[in-house]
Amino acid sequence: MQLNREYGPQTEDRLYRWIGEGEHKTQDFKFAINNSKKISLSLSAFANTEGGRLLIGVKDNGKIVGVHPEDEIHMLEGAAELYCTPAVDLNITIMELEEGAEVVCAEVAACKSGFIRAHGPDNDQKAYVRVADENMIASPLHLELWKRRGSENAFDPSTFSAPDKELLALLSSEDEWRLNALIKRSQWPRRKALQRLGDFLHWGVAELKRTENEFRICPA
Repeated sequence: MQLNREYGPQTEDRLYRWIGEGEHKTQDFKFAINNSKKISLSLSAFANTEGGRLLIGVKDNGKIVGVHPEDEIHMLEGAAELYCTPAVDLNITIMELEEGAEVVCAEVAACKSGFIRAHGPDNDQKAYVRVADENMIASPLHLELWKRRGSENAFDPSTFSAPDKELLALLSSEDEWRLNALIKRSQWPRRKALQRLGDFLHWGVAELKRTENEFRICPA
């Protein structure tokens, strides 16, 4: 964990600019942290998606209320080191404002390989993904896709077997599929189907789309 302290007009301008963006895919506001397990979900979601920042001491409406940095940093350390697997490396900046309020900015880098699981409030271990301003449980296909991070093998249909071509054709026959429905229709063993669909996602011939509270796989 890296810890910095900043103050002055440039620091305040940057903080107000960030707050003006509102909460989104790579930014979340927290009034304060009172549960390390719960905040580990946000760390997992940011790391597994595109990275992001938590602004602690900022209400959901963007009002700055400030925090006691030592308390928040202690909670963040627990979330990152005890409740994330593997542990998450945080870049923490205490942003001191002229009127005396302090905001803690915790930045999470995007994973370069694999994915991060969080030990949530129910003591279960799940990986999360960031969608707009929400943290959602990652689907099995997210996990398959993330396993391929850093892999450079390119899409080459000439290497496909007949069943591979049939699976790709089946995927392309509908605008979107529920995972279980697609696997059932394909008659592939589930583990093998997940692996090949993960390849399709990695190669960019398929994509995941959020529909209500679930993710569906679609032809790209």
